[in-house]
Amino acid sequence: MPSPWSRADKKFQQYGLGFVFQRLNLLPLASVRSNLDIAASLCGLPKKERTERTHEILDELGILNLADSKPSKLSGGQQQRAAIARAWIKNPSLLLLDEPTSGLDDENTKIIQRMIQNHIRGDKICIIASHDPRLDKIGNEIIDFNLRVS
Repeated sequence: MPSPWSRADKKFQQYGLGFVFQRLNLLPLASVRSNLDIAASLCGLPKKERTERTHEILDELGILNLADSKPSKLSGGQQQRAAIARAWIKNPSLLLLDEPTSGLDDENTKIIQRMIQNHIRGDKICIIASHDPRLDKIGNEIIDFNLRVS
């Protein structure tokens, strides 16, 4: 029996999908820069583009100064931003974020909001699962699974 995943699905996962789960899954022995470089190289980005995108994304997320740090040396909020950077490095058409601002203060939440607003345009989609009402204002559509219908 053939696999339910077609070749096109695997290519989409490799090139078109970025995701951040609640467990950030950063590679613990790699620096932030290396975490991004590995993700970008797996989808075939040339070295020059990987280097440029890494610099731009880390700067936008306010953690460029931490590029050579290992995840264990980062605060929880810095780790979250590093994981978002890793998901964004390949410029995916679909970005899935699970609680991207949990535990973040208002300033860091605004950094994440700005990043999403600046990059999710045109044919790009971002799906966020969150309990954080601070993210409501950037959503085009909000589905509240807690609402009861009687």
